[in-house]
Amino acid sequence: MGSRERKRVSHFFSPGGRWLAAGSDPGVVTLSEVATPIYSRDLQMQGSSGYRNVFSVAFSPDGRRLAAANQSGNVTLWNLDNTDQFRTFTEPESEYSVAFSTDGALLAVGGASGKTSVWDIATGEFRARRNLRPATSHGTAYSVAFNPVGHGLAVGYSDGAIVLWNLVNGKESRSFEVPGPAGTVGSGGSVAFSPDGHLLASAHGRTVILWDAASGDQRHVFAAELSVASVSFSPDGRWLAAGCEDKENWLSREYGYVRLWRRF
Repeated sequence: MGSRERKRVSHFFSPGGRWLAAGSDPGVVTLSEVATPIYSRDLQMQGSSGYRNVFSVAFSPDGRRLAAANQSGNVTLWNLDNTDQFRTFTEPESEYSVAFSTDGALLAVGGASGKTSVWDIATGEFRARRNLRPATSHGTAYSVAFNPVGHGLAVGYSDGAIVLWNLVNGKESRSFEVPGPAGTVGSGGSVAFSPDGHLLASAHGRTVILWDAASGDQRHVFAAELSVASVSFSPDGRWLAAGCEDKENWLSREYGYVRLWRRF
């Protein structure tokens, strides 16, 4: 029962919805079977020291592996067939975001300094340049997302900037211009591709912007009542979801909700 009283920092459902992974503040990921949530298992990240909030968790596309990144700069992968640790990466800074590529071969990790690393999961080596870092500093690499088609990686930064990277050459292929002065519409960071890779959604304060991933043009702007912490598309691409939170009244029972938009 003690594991359920921890402060939950990040959550992620596995493909198919069998598992729910929840990252917490002592460097622990709780893995629960959704159908029988009373049965859960705590997975401890190794090598954690100091501040150990688990900021991000992600399942591989086939649902057989789980990755977690924490505030100590550790990234751990588990095989879910037996919940054994498969591989551990260590970075000299807090890691805020993780994402698997569509084929499950690569893992992208976004850090506090704005650096994004791309790892080859099978070998444990860097698959792209060690530091995918914009020429202009944009703060923390708050969110990372692979394009389901092609070789693109989108990174959303804490100041609201969005950069699309080409993983073949490790260079910026496009940046998206977010309207509004810094600290208003531009603040945010969460990004997500549509299943067909044609659209990119990004969160900025109480606004969600839908972009044409190829041209960088804005397709639509959605307004939310609360600050948007995360965005995602439904598997069929027809719905866009936004996880919203009330940062000013976080003790309220109405602290957060999910906003859904049917695709335009």
